[in-house]
Amino acid sequence: MSEEFIELKQILDYFESPAFLVRSSKKGLEAAGCSQKFKIFFDCLSHKDSRVSLASFLKETLRIDEKSSKFIASQLESLSKKPKSSSIAEFQLSFNHKDFNFKCERVGIKETPYFFVMVTQSYKEKSRFNNINKTLDTAFFQRIFESLPLGIAVNKIDDNTTVYINKKFENIYGRKAEELQNVSEFFEKVYPEVNYRKEISERILSDIASRNPEKMQWQNLRITTKSNQVKIIDAKNIPLYDQNLMISTVTDVTESYYAREELEQAKSRFDFASQATSDAVWECDLKSDKLYWGEGYERLFGYKKEGNIVSKSFWESKIHPNDVRSFLNSLKLAKEDKDLKKWTFDYRFLKKDGSYANVRENVIIIRNKEGEATRLVGALQDITKAVKREDHLGLLEKLVAGAKDSILMAKVHNDNFLDSEIIYANSSFQDLFGYDSSDIIGKTPLEFYVTDKNKAAFTDLNKKLKNWDPVEIDLLNFTKQNLEFWNNLSITPIMDNQGWYTHWVVINRDINDLKNSITKRQLLSQTHKIFAEYIPLDTLLVKVLQEIENQLGSYVNEIWLFDSYSKKITKSVELRGGKVVDLESHGTSIFYKSVVEKIIKTNEPLITIHEDDIHLEEGTNIKLSYAFPIQSHGSILGVVLLGFTHTYSREESLRSIFDDFSIQLANEISRKQAENELTSFFEYAPDFMCITGKDGYLKKVNKHASDFLGISKDEFLSTPFLEFIHNEDRNEAQETLFAASQLPGNHYTDIRLNSQNNTMLYVSWRVFSLKGSDDVYCVGRDITEKIKLEELLEKTNILSKTGTWELDLENDKTYLSENAKFMLGQKESFVGRISELNSLLNLNHDLAKLRSSKIETKQIEEFDTQIALPDGTKNWFRIVVEQEFENNILVKLFGSLQNIQGYKESELKEKKLLQEKNQILDNITDGFFVVDEQWIVKYWNKSAEEILSVKKSEILGKHLWEVFDDFNGNTLDIKYRESMEKQESIHFESYFENLKKWFEVSAYPSKKLLSIYFRDTTDKKAIVEDLRTQIEKFEILSETVIDAVWDLDIQNNSLSWGLGLKKLFGYDPKEFRDSEVMWLNKIHPEERERIQISFEASLKDSTADHWKESYRLMKSDGTYTSVLDRGTIIRDDRGKALRMVGSLQDISNIKE
Repeated sequence: MSEEFIELKQILDYFESPAFLVRSSKKGLEAAGCSQKFKIFFDCLSHKDSRVSLASFLKETLRIDEKSSKFIASQLESLSKKPKSSSIAEFQLSFNHKDFNFKCERVGIKETPYFFVMVTQSYKEKSRFNNINKTLDTAFFQRIFESLPLGIAVNKIDDNTTVYINKKFENIYGRKAEELQNVSEFFEKVYPEVNYRKEISERILSDIASRNPEKMQWQNLRITTKSNQVKIIDAKNIPLYDQNLMISTVTDVTESYYAREELEQAKSRFDFASQATSDAVWECDLKSDKLYWGEGYERLFGYKKEGNIVSKSFWESKIHPNDVRSFLNSLKLAKEDKDLKKWTFDYRFLKKDGSYANVRENVIIIRNKEGEATRLVGALQDITKAVKREDHLGLLEKLVAGAKDSILMAKVHNDNFLDSEIIYANSSFQDLFGYDSSDIIGKTPLEFYVTDKNKAAFTDLNKKLKNWDPVEIDLLNFTKQNLEFWNNLSITPIMDNQGWYTHWVVINRDINDLKNSITKRQLLSQTHKIFAEYIPLDTLLVKVLQEIENQLGSYVNEIWLFDSYSKKITKSVELRGGKVVDLESHGTSIFYKSVVEKIIKTNEPLITIHEDDIHLEEGTNIKLSYAFPIQSHGSILGVVLLGFTHTYSREESLRSIFDDFSIQLANEISRKQAENELTSFFEYAPDFMCITGKDGYLKKVNKHASDFLGISKDEFLSTPFLEFIHNEDRNEAQETLFAASQLPGNHYTDIRLNSQNNTMLYVSWRVFSLKGSDDVYCVGRDITEKIKLEELLEKTNILSKTGTWELDLENDKTYLSENAKFMLGQKESFVGRISELNSLLNLNHDLAKLRSSKIETKQIEEFDTQIALPDGTKNWFRIVVEQEFENNILVKLFGSLQNIQGYKESELKEKKLLQEKNQILDNITDGFFVVDEQWIVKYWNKSAEEILSVKKSEILGKHLWEVFDDFNGNTLDIKYRESMEKQESIHFESYFENLKKWFEVSAYPSKKLLSIYFRDTTDKKAIVEDLRTQIEKFEILSETVIDAVWDLDIQNNSLSWGLGLKKLFGYDPKEFRDSEVMWLNKIHPEERERIQISFEASLKDSTADHWKESYRLMKSDGTYTSVLDRGTIIRDDRGKALRMVGSLQDISNIKE
């Protein structure tokens, strides 16, 4: 349905006459809707607007005959064919014994014809009430009067006879119309009480007699219906003297009358109630926004106001800032809900002493006839104590009934806790110990808690309990299935009102995972410390087994190592009862054949309960064994086997401890083996190897360096290393070492060393440092012989492959040196004429012209040429030509020739490589171009064309700054010239205003050329700017929020804190930066382990998006406060935690 069509339907109701809308479609003429006046006038209120045929619409609403319907349709169809200037048609029709005028007006929407049709009844003479049966359309008035919400009666003025009474009038008076037609009888029936009837009748008749319509209005008249029901009405008479009619209207106001009466009574009671009640009573006039406070406000909250009248703003200023918005929003909604009469809201109210009270607002909303709120009457109740009590009781109820902790309650029989009677155990206790309620109630704690493994601990515990002291201890307990677990046991005696201890409350917490985590962490930490020692691998493994025995109480402990390729055992150690066993002399392990091979095959841990105990020679029996592979990256390095003298250990506990330990042990063993191999490689490598420290001394030097230089290791390590370097190379050595310590990658240099016998050695060095280390690693190779050979080669090259020649123009003689003859393939006896040698050397000079030429300036010419040799081959030679003059006359040409065939072949290969290089440069995404020392462009790749919008053909061979004249003298020009002059590479970023882009530029100079790379970094800049914005947002957030905001970068192991840390807890955020340990140390010792485990678990759980814990945190003044710590975890596509952002909230007030 189009918006234009909807607007046409809305226009219908604006016509003064009844009207309907017709649409011309392919189906024919359709009625699309009619006005409300049309429905009322033609008594068709039940008609629903929908598209129906025009004939059906006219038959249903106007009850028109078929002939008249076709006539109307023909008029509309005729109108649709007329030009737009003739868009109105008018005609008359008679039906249902009445005459009607029709006016049709055509409109169009997107070439679809629509017609507004207005219908009015035509009267042949003016209607009069005194001839009503002939001229007045009673049905029309009846339809209107019956639809009005008030009672209406029409009487003749001259004889008081009734013309019309609507149903509402009958309903209000509770009588039929015929009972109300006589005025005298009307007063007697409606006002049965004589005195009241006399008063009212005299008043009404007097007002009517005054003929003043303003007086003919009466409020709050008390009438009596036929059923003796008393009602309160408002009545009004409308005289039509020219028509001899009196229209009487009546409205039932019984409900509002009594409501107002009750309100007046309530007002009179308000002051008394406000003084008598314990609440603070108030009243608010919504028009003036003034509030009247009862005396309770001074009594409850300490405020005393003159006349007890305050402004709305004063009232709102006392609402707690955190409650203002929700309070006002809730009140606004309550006032707008016209059906709501009562409203309740709990919030915090500021007392005069500055403290806040918890209050409950109970409000009555008083509304006018339209349902609009006009006044509020309320009572403010102080519920602070109730809130605290409810919170306390609620917490206790939740603690006991729904606590995750296992809670037991026992009845005291004597001072021995173990003899008390268990009377209650919550579901968590039943789940933890595996017993049903019937197995627990009526039993003693002795039956559930005391075992052979903790009997001694309970003996000490009972001594404290006999003094009625609360105790807390970690014990090993057992489930009904005889599985052990660590239980944090808290026992507290409860005293009654008379001071007698009547019950014990026992809280059990399963801390098995915590204990396993602690054991695992200690085992991992100690293992790492053990492997940091420089002792043999066998000794290290024995120490590891001793640590396992101390942590888990295993009696037999073995480690078997084997080669991953041959699968043969390479090493084995065993510890039994704390003593090292020599397996080679003692024989094979008690586990090896039955367990080790299986572990190697399955690569899975194995736990075994030995039904037939394994008897050891010491008389000790092994009841349970656990074996697991030592593996890393899918490779098994060995097996660890443990034997226990009991069967309580859970497989999941052992796995939780040793799964990660297995990997670390494998890594430590691999590292130690690699370290041993590296040490051997370092010691016996043929190169010089050493490690230098920041203090200028060597930390380590290999055997080859010591032997080759004849200097002992002790002397190397106790002498500043610069003393071993040649004086002229010491500055170079220091600069290289400094560069290696600051910059990544390898750094190369040649440095001469002084040996013990003062022989100078040339050494080529590769120098580098490792990330996170201050040391510098140096690897050197002796190149002394190489240097000597190069020097010898240089002398040889000077003397080889070079010859001389001469043309004596004055004496007409030639000369070729012996080496020149040899290179040119000429015989030793060769003596060529001037023209012959000129041709042989491809000098191509006009000798006659040269002889007569007078040149004052001596010229030297050099060129490369290909000379044909007698054997048919061609070799390339470089010819140097010099001139000799006498009296400005050229008398001699002489020079040298050099065989450069090898060089030319290399040059051709280089050109080919250059072409390939150009192809590569043309296909890289970075822009690249080359200029010479005169700034002439020598090369320009495709990316440079695309980025700078300059074609290669338009710039090659041209001056760079002539093409880009707007860059001449700017930052680019200065940087490029500086790079060329200093012969130093430069890297910088610059913004190209005409391209609106950022570029990263690198320039690499040579003696005659400058190579320039540049790349578009606009997107990168945008990312950096976005990152900076996010950092600013984080800093702004940390300044504005109440909480202490923090950001943990897990990948880079960095932790950032907002300023809230200083505001709430007094710590400078810099103290906590990059220090997760600092944060953990501030957590209360009783909660530290729990928080750390919870935190680490949330990071490992790839499905966890959030982390939340509450705990106690030490403030800078040494006191502890309760905090709520919440974090949002950011993960990659594989669920790995990358970052956690959170906030630390002080909740000490809530806890209290």
